[in-house]
Amino acid sequence: APKVCYPNVYGIDMPTAKELIAHDRTTDEVAKAIGADWLVYQELNDVYDAVNSAAKSDADKIQRFEDSVFTGDYITGGVDKNYFEHIAAMRSDDAKKKKRKVNGDDLVSNVEEL
Repeated sequence: APKVCYPNVYGIDMPTAKELIAHDRTTDEVAKAIGADWLVYQELNDVYDAVNSAAKSDADKIQRFEDSVFTGDYITGGVDKNYFEHIAAMRSDDAKKKKRKVNGDDLVSNVEEL
């Protein structure tokens, strides 16, 4: 597969960009991080070609792929730096602590802030 560098905003449990091993890292840096001698990614254009080669006609070919995890270009629009900063803030340790309270038995349980 191509290098996954951007979060998928269309899923349920979306990682932040910082949680993606390939985000802001070179191929050599990723290989080192995972303990690989070397690493090869598939070219994104090859993925497009492979998918469209199965089309029975030009009309059946996909014109616009949802490839945001590879390109950072979100098909729905409206996904920008502010959106990702908001998601990262919601997932931070501080945000998680605000959602917790300790009951009388010192057991931690998640609760919504009142």
